[in-house]
Amino acid sequence: MSKIETCSIVRPVAVTAHKGTRRKLFAAAIGSMFAATMAVAAPADDIKSLLDQGKPEEAYALGKSAQQELGVAAFDLYFGIAAIDSGHVGEGVLALERHGYAQPENLRARLELARGYFLLNEDERAREEFLQVKAQNIPADVSAAVDHYLESIADRADRRMPRARFFVEAGIGTDSNVNGGVGNSLVSVPVFGTINLSSQATRTGSGFSHLAAGGLWTQPLSARTTLVGGLDAELKGYWQDDKYDQTTIAAQAGIVHRDDAWTYRGSLVYSTLWLESDRYRSISGLAVEASRTLSATQSLSANGSVFRLDYGGASSFRTGDLTSLGVGYRQAFSGEWAPLLAVSASYAEEDNKRGRGEYSRDIYGLRAAVTVAPAAQWMVTAGISYQDHRYRDDDPFFALRRADTYQAIDLTAIHALSKQLSLRGELSYAENRSNIALNAYSRTVAGIKLRYDF
Repeated sequence: MSKIETCSIVRPVAVTAHKGTRRKLFAAAIGSMFAATMAVAAPADDIKSLLDQGKPEEAYALGKSAQQELGVAAFDLYFGIAAIDSGHVGEGVLALERHGYAQPENLRARLELARGYFLLNEDERAREEFLQVKAQNIPADVSAAVDHYLESIADRADRRMPRARFFVEAGIGTDSNVNGGVGNSLVSVPVFGTINLSSQATRTGSGFSHLAAGGLWTQPLSARTTLVGGLDAELKGYWQDDKYDQTTIAAQAGIVHRDDAWTYRGSLVYSTLWLESDRYRSISGLAVEASRTLSATQSLSANGSVFRLDYGGASSFRTGDLTSLGVGYRQAFSGEWAPLLAVSASYAEEDNKRGRGEYSRDIYGLRAAVTVAPAAQWMVTAGISYQDHRYRDDDPFFALRRADTYQAIDLTAIHALSKQLSLRGELSYAENRSNIALNAYSRTVAGIKLRYDF
């Protein structure tokens, strides 16, 4: 009867999961062991001894120095295990396959071979080997370890299936400055002095209703690479003045690739904003991002994008290109409320394509946000943003080069009513300061939304 020998039969395995690089460890304790039936000859016995001491790298190096032993059943078994445990999985699988041809009844070797196939993402071959071993009379805890691997294989197969997620959202709110107008109709501007503005240029407040829906589709190409597509639509209707009603449709298509510590994303993006029934602006282009996990609590990211801003109607003179670069850092903290800090810095340049250099600008940005979980099913985020806008040419109307600083604070609270249903409250205050008074404004927006994900 076949025996399972003492050593590392089933070890912890790293498995990459959906939405990020996540390590799952499968640990199997070997309780009942059988004595080996195979005579072990040097240098195979030396390799086995090093494995028993938990020194797979030294065992692999010893095996590499004794390549004349390749083809000897005992040597192939222990060299194969050492190669897999030290990260040379391909070599280990080849050695264990040779051993299997010589001694196909050795269950220990088949377990190690199945583990090697698993680490190479050859899930069908791994599953076949695990099932053949499980059908034999093996100890219960070894059988449980095999079950962990079979569950992981099934999970990886499931994650390779296409998925779709959808949401619908509805809410109401209030906006103190729908049109981004100045607070006082009497303003002092260069060249012209004090002027009296029309109601169109002064601040207009209104309540609003909000409706949104969208979906995200994913199609895994492999265990590490996934195609992504999304479509979202949003309607915002203002109660006091419907000429500011907004409709936005946005679409994206891209690819996500996850490595051991890195995640790479690339997306083609398109969106269009309508004011009432007229197209105001379309945005199209490419966005890329690379993020690296530094530890269980820290990560870094870098991003870039190139967009065409295509304005319609009377605003067509503002059409241009927007190029941006950014970096970010996230740090999670242990303890009460489990705080998460996220900070980022960005630079963008807008290049006008209609000969209107006064609309070309450099934009420098900073943002910091803290997210906490003060109670079960609650998440609260507070953030602060700063942007410095430096325009490149003088405004021909005022004979002055515009310079703005934008500052904002925001607060968001989310309460999960159920797994699918959540309630969201939002509050923000923004202030834009400018050396041309017509462009200075402040704005407070508050709203509440109900969202269902399915």
